[in-house]
Amino acid sequence: MGPAMGGIFSPKARPPWESDLGIWLAIAFAIQGQALPELPLMALCGDEAVAVCRTPSSLTAVQAETRLAGSEEAFWVEGDLFHVVARRAVKPTLCCSIQSAMTPVAGSADLWSLSVRVRDLDYAMLDVLLLPSDGGGPEQWRGPLAPSAPLTSLPRTGELTRHVIKSAALGEERGLFVYRPAGEGPMPVIYLADGEATESFASLLRPMIEAGEIPPTMIVGLWSGPLLGDGEDAPPNRRHQEYLAGWNDGVYLAHEQFLLDEVMPLAERMGASRDPSHRMLAGFSDGAAWALNTAMVHPERFRGVIAMSFGGRPDPRARGSGYGAVYLTAGVLEPAFHDSTVDAATFLESAAEAVRLDIRLAGHSPMLWNDRFPDAVRWLAHRDESSAR
Repeated sequence: MGPAMGGIFSPKARPPWESDLGIWLAIAFAIQGQALPELPLMALCGDEAVAVCRTPSSLTAVQAETRLAGSEEAFWVEGDLFHVVARRAVKPTLCCSIQSAMTPVAGSADLWSLSVRVRDLDYAMLDVLLLPSDGGGPEQWRGPLAPSAPLTSLPRTGELTRHVIKSAALGEERGLFVYRPAGEGPMPVIYLADGEATESFASLLRPMIEAGEIPPTMIVGLWSGPLLGDGEDAPPNRRHQEYLAGWNDGVYLAHEQFLLDEVMPLAERMGASRDPSHRMLAGFSDGAAWALNTAMVHPERFRGVIAMSFGGRPDPRARGSGYGAVYLTAGVLEPAFHDSTVDAATFLESAAEAVRLDIRLAGHSPMLWNDRFPDAVRWLAHRDESSAR
């Protein structure tokens, strides 16, 4: 019997990918490295108390050039206003913590600007990526009262390996990244959606392992299915079908079989623990839905979940109770995903062994996910140690 209906589980609720399509597309396309569709301009600030809104920009071409100082883009803060200016031949889109098209600067053919008001900006964690890009990666800004950036250290040579499984379940070859730090096995393991990000998350684990904060822990990153298949020019697509219950049951269940029957046995031969209390599922955005739903369908196999910016329908096979420990995080600046994550936490309070909800002033972006991932792993590891005594 599935979980009780209500909140995130209400059939009347519009899922985040429908109500915040722009946010969802921006991240999904950025993950896959494909062209970003044009996003709408953020709404102007009104009388309502919203977390983020746009204010009219009075920036002149001369002022924009001064701010750029010969570069292609720049951003700065004035009080609770976050300003961005850029030089592009075509209209750029701001991604990813704040999502909006930009407006042309008067008197110029290639200058663009955007000014947004962010409530409690001093606490914010914002990444700034303009698309089309000038070739660089996203820059980051942290308010003076925001958390400090977590420590990172790239995996040592040989610790991060690439594998390709000729999958009978999927009917195709699919890649994995496996991070296995030095240490005796079997060791705790995190099965990660969107495994292309494995190196980034492994770089967050390594300092904690070396400091003795957590035991040596593996990450097994499952590469996502393609966003767009041959001949497709718009969603639905393979990645969402594999991660989101209700899109395509055949594809969704085949991906589950891929995890259980093909990925996990390989990981365990490499030293991953078979103990359910040492198995975790993790993901962000669509991957968070996959991680949480998989744990709710198979609580006897997985006792830890890290769901970041969760948004999704429940799998109708979910047990309804008896789940392990679940860490949920979301950003105030991703309203639909924020609300969905909070609703999920409310439901799980009576259905899971333990729930931790961590809300930050951030958006639907890798900056939030990378920032909270170490805290999530630390919390799950410490809970496991306590229960083992």
